[in-house]
Amino acid sequence: MLLPSSAKKTRSGFTLIELLIVIGIMAVLAALSVPAINKVLASSRSSKCLSNLKQLGTAMLTYPIDNNGYLPRANNNTDPSTGKEGYEWNKAVYNYIPTLNNKMTGKQVNKVFLCPAEKQPTDTSSTCCQYTASFAVEAGSSSTSSTGLNGNGPRTMASIEKPSQSILLVDGKIGNTTYIYSTESASTWNALDDDIKLTDSTKTVKVSFRHSSAMNAVYADGHVGTITWADRRDTNKLSETIWRGRTP
Repeated sequence: MLLPSSAKKTRSGFTLIELLIVIGIMAVLAALSVPAINKVLASSRSSKCLSNLKQLGTAMLTYPIDNNGYLPRANNNTDPSTGKEGYEWNKAVYNYIPTLNNKMTGKQVNKVFLCPAEKQPTDTSSTCCQYTASFAVEAGSSSTSSTGLNGNGPRTMASIEKPSQSILLVDGKIGNTTYIYSTESASTWNALDDDIKLTDSTKTVKVSFRHSSAMNAVYADGHVGTITWADRRDTNKLSETIWRGRTP
């Protein structure tokens, strides 16, 4: 006996056209989600960078307590193991970073010195720092050197004008030294001024606007902030006074 048509088993599954439609919708959704995911990842990297700078800023501001009120210099601190100068600021503050798990050996094993938005060294036992100091750590004029190494002398914390506006450390441009994952230890105002006069944020030489065309910074009062490429010529955000921690 034949069953009536209404009792026949209904067809299941998709036709080819329906499958193509579903695949097309999924592709559109994926394309829409990628920029959002990239934006979230970029925001996360910037937040981690700000956290790094906050820790480094705290270390920089703690250093003067044990050093007669003086900040670490860019590259001429005394190496405690040899008594000689030529010790970069990032090595000088090693013992002031709570999470550092080695002694002052000249080896950097703490990722606090590495910006998550930059290329990471394959061997983190080597000395490396991806942040650069402003000329606020130097006592002399910034007109004579691009790195602040011409004997300008140490700087007291008390001599910094308007600490809440004076920058100590920023995202540095890597690859300017023999070690391609590291930055120069410091930059003068003249060098920074050349960078921010450019029209392309990717062409800078001393500092890096690597966070979606923005640069993170820590200030002499310990707070952190972000300077966008669009705001780089705003004298309330960047100026010689802000970079040197004193009126020119």
